[in-house]
Amino acid sequence: MSARVTGTTYKTVDGKKFKVLDVQHFSHDEIGVANRSYLNTLREGMLVSVWIRSPVPLITVNDGVVRLKGIEYLGRLVAGSGEICKTLGITKTRHPTPLQKV
Repeated sequence: MSARVTGTTYKTVDGKKFKVLDVQHFSHDEIGVANRSYLNTLREGMLVSVWIRSPVPLITVNDGVVRLKGIEYLGRLVAGSGEICKTLGITKTRHPTPLQKV
């Protein structure tokens, strides 16, 4: 599943384009209880941040979520949850935004 997301370029509703370079996949069963019921209500292809000791950027997929670990944005590598959340403007948790594949 994560292979389907890795290498894909997405655009947010506010026009930010980014390419996914590195992810970590979590199936529905692997998602922590505190976030599982919320994340399972979201449709596939949503960018959302959840709180796990700090904001963690996720993309919902049909069999769970993928955590963004590295992206390319405006030609530069952005790594780490905090930097990715800040770059993509998803600093508020549980405010999903749809993504469009480019």
